[in-house]
Amino acid sequence: MKGKRLCQTHGDCSTRPRTEEGRQRRAKAKTKTCTETRKVRTQRAEAMRRLKVLEDLGHSLGVYERFPRSRS
Repeated sequence: MKGKRLCQTHGDCSTRPRTEEGRQRRAKAKTKTCTETRKVRTQRAEAMRRLKVLEDLGHSLGVYERFPRSRS
């Protein structure tokens, strides 16, 4: 369909939000894929930060001597 945008998941035309309330809900969710919302990405980033702190602690205490650091 030339000039039309299709939903990548369902292959049907996107109806897009028409009301201001719908536009605000969509902007708040800001889905990247069907299930990955901004909230999920934020939670994952926070979990990775906590994991990095624990990994740094393990290296400083010598628990992870034989293992390289996973990230900088």
